[in-house]
Amino acid sequence: MTLFLLFLIPWIGNAQVQTYHGRVFDSKGRPLEFANVIALSLPDSVITKGTVTNDTGEFTLSLENLIDKPIFKVSLIGYQTTFSTQDKIDSITLPTSSVQLAEVVVRGNKKAFSMRDNKLVCNVAGTVLSSESHVNDLLGKLPGFYMQGDQLKSINQGSIMYFLNNRPATVQEIACLDVRTIKHIEIDRHPGARYSGEVGCVVAIHTNSLLEGISAFLRSYSRVNHRLTQGVDGEIRYRYKRFSITLGADYTVYQSQPQQENTFELLNTATQWKVKAEDTKKKNRNKEQSYFANLEYNFTDQHQLNVRYTRRPSHTNVYMVGHLSVWKGNEYINEDFDNNRSSHSTEDNINLYYRGNLSKHWMIDFSTDWYQQRNTAEQNLQEKTRFTKIDSRGNSSLWGFSPRAVYQIKRTKLEMGVDWSKSVIQGSTTLNIDDALPTDNKIQEIKKAGYIGANWSTPNERWNFSLALRFEKTNKCYQNNTTNTESQSYAYQTLLPSFALSYSLGQWTHQFNYNSSIAYPSFSQLTSGDIYINRYNIKESNPSLERSVVHNVSYDCSFRWLYLSVGYTYTYRPILETFELDSYKGEHRIKVIPQNLNHMQGFKLIANAAPRFGFYEPRYMLGYIQNFITLPASKGGSAYSISKPFVILALNNGFTFPGQWVLNLDYSYNGAGSSGYIEYSSSSSLNCSIQKQFFDKRLQVNLKLTDILNASTPRINGKLHGVLLNGRSWMDSRTLRLNAIWYFNQHRTIKKHSSISSEVNRL
Repeated sequence: MTLFLLFLIPWIGNAQVQTYHGRVFDSKGRPLEFANVIALSLPDSVITKGTVTNDTGEFTLSLENLIDKPIFKVSLIGYQTTFSTQDKIDSITLPTSSVQLAEVVVRGNKKAFSMRDNKLVCNVAGTVLSSESHVNDLLGKLPGFYMQGDQLKSINQGSIMYFLNNRPATVQEIACLDVRTIKHIEIDRHPGARYSGEVGCVVAIHTNSLLEGISAFLRSYSRVNHRLTQGVDGEIRYRYKRFSITLGADYTVYQSQPQQENTFELLNTATQWKVKAEDTKKKNRNKEQSYFANLEYNFTDQHQLNVRYTRRPSHTNVYMVGHLSVWKGNEYINEDFDNNRSSHSTEDNINLYYRGNLSKHWMIDFSTDWYQQRNTAEQNLQEKTRFTKIDSRGNSSLWGFSPRAVYQIKRTKLEMGVDWSKSVIQGSTTLNIDDALPTDNKIQEIKKAGYIGANWSTPNERWNFSLALRFEKTNKCYQNNTTNTESQSYAYQTLLPSFALSYSLGQWTHQFNYNSSIAYPSFSQLTSGDIYINRYNIKESNPSLERSVVHNVSYDCSFRWLYLSVGYTYTYRPILETFELDSYKGEHRIKVIPQNLNHMQGFKLIANAAPRFGFYEPRYMLGYIQNFITLPASKGGSAYSISKPFVILALNNGFTFPGQWVLNLDYSYNGAGSSGYIEYSSSSSLNCSIQKQFFDKRLQVNLKLTDILNASTPRINGKLHGVLLNGRSWMDSRTLRLNAIWYFNQHRTIKKHSSISSEVNRL
């Protein structure tokens, strides 16, 4: 009864509220953002309440006092002020003003964080974040993300799904995004039933609108440490009325000199057995290319079609030298090895997307994708006593489609849809040794899902409630042609509920969430077969891996430039890369294999602050993370638990100076702790960058020093199945980066929807 009264209070308090919805366009039918909409009461034209339009020209205005036939005044700089009645606000047109305004600079202080529709909104335009040279550098300064070297990390389990202007996009497209065009970013750390089960976080990026005519940008990238890395990418676009075509290319050569050290040692044995492998990649060269063509056509303001083709060839050359140290009782072995590896890969992707507004209340969209990847690899390993040659081939094809329908009336929105995808992964490996088995296998996976969700808000928009349900079914068939055994079939189905409740009052927003998701094994974990590393180490795939089910409960709070999040995660059947003792021809060796453990729990606390003091814009982040896992007992031992917490700290300091100079000084610290059964040592990174714009902002140059203290790589250790692991992968990561971007009439946005992005991420 108490719960019923709590939900009844908002209805009683807002029984006399009038709510009006409408859209504002220019004379060419384009939506206008930031238009002022004010309600006036007659006959004295007293201002009752006002609001502004969003990036699609829409506005919602709730009047708590009953007004008979209000008049709406709509205005925007550069346009003629217009008055409208309540029966004509569905579509308001503002004619262009004949008065030309001189150039002015308007400065204001937007809230750094806000909650909208149960998502965290982070403003970028007009802040020091817009000076970042790469979108990953920007995202690494937002709540829930952090940078580890050049890699963007999320504290959420599951994959990250990206959106650009309300449409999903790939990681590669995000990497090419021009940061200067971003207006704001919405982060959904608790995605609901709309998304595939393995999505753990949704990042929606909103950019500026397109202009007609030709626009382009060209960006160059250079990085120097032990080796020189260079890249160049660019786009050229032509837009005329409802038609737009974009061509783009990216060419990058990555070079580095990483080193690695791993030690495996048996525990609780009478005879010592330990293997230490050390290697250095003297040559590590990866050449990546990307080409795409994008066609967009708007039939009307209500219907849009988008077609995109992308091709990505790549080539990798690695030359590695190292040595093995082996202790077997009283015997000690020390031998050198060298390894040459060359690989080629080609990816092709075709995407078709349609979006249409069927009426004032109904919207539908549909996407379909076809994707294919072909790869070959050749490896020549020279050990002390023998020469090993390994050849492998692979062919992956994915196809999927995703129709969706949305019905919205006033403050209630209903959403329903279907996801279907088919993945066929084939691979083969041949070896001239018998330590590892050759492979020739195929896995076929069909995923079907249906979902329905509802979102409701009170007339004054203080309360917002959403509830969703997703049903996902997966059928998997594995065929091993090497052994000519019968195919193995697996099937599982999962029901994934989610809900969110938020309350806003003034500048405060509180939100409570629950969501469930799925973590699928990667296709390489399922089908790669035996991977020979050395005589004492082999890696195997596991086609019988099951999906993990993840449950998240969290509380989020925001106030102006402050944000706080507390969460608990329970993972059923987590997938971890495990290691255990194996033997071959009477010799011990370590076998690495992915396995499902019983369960894992986690607790997270994140606090963010983004105040602004004139030219100084700091961003602070403090996180506390603790994972709990119970590991299976080894032979002759007992089960044990690991739960070492670790702290994440980020101090980002941005300074904006006259003359279009921007200085950033950033420090991050990742404390020692555990994740799964692996324990990490502490690591830190100190970065400094300076940026300058030239030629009326047409040229942007950014010079950045990364990992100045050379302390960004942690050591790892873990104990499992009676085997102790100590390891480290590192390189001198002190780097000088130079970015230069040329803009040519640049006002760009990227629009793409994908029905198989989650499957591509598993390849």
